[in-house]
Amino acid sequence: MVGKICLDSDVLIGILKNDKRVADLLETVDTSYCTTAINVFEIWEGRTHGDQTGEFLGKMAIVHLDESSAKRAADMHREMKTKGDLLDLKDILIGAMCIENGLALATFNKKHFERLRRFGLRMVEI
Repeated sequence: MVGKICLDSDVLIGILKNDKRVADLLETVDTSYCTTAINVFEIWEGRTHGDQTGEFLGKMAIVHLDESSAKRAADMHREMKTKGDLLDLKDILIGAMCIENGLALATFNKKHFERLRRFGLRMVEI
């Protein structure tokens, strides 16, 4: 067991689309799930799933950006920027929120988030 798992936007979309990979993850891992307010924004921004989106998100525990997560994200962004390792700020915020809240991230976007492991981000294999 990994502990509480934060579902990234691509995984949430997979749930909404009944993606088998996501269903397999949810069945095999004995834990609780949440997502971040950033992911909720991304889902609503691309709102293509109709009424079920609001109903689904209404049942999810949502992790909000707090001061410690914001500071960690700023530190991560600054370090990455000085090394020329640019990453979408939303992904840095999601990573920082997971780290600060002791969450493992479930995502299909491993290429981006692998770069945040050095800061302490834990990821779930899908």
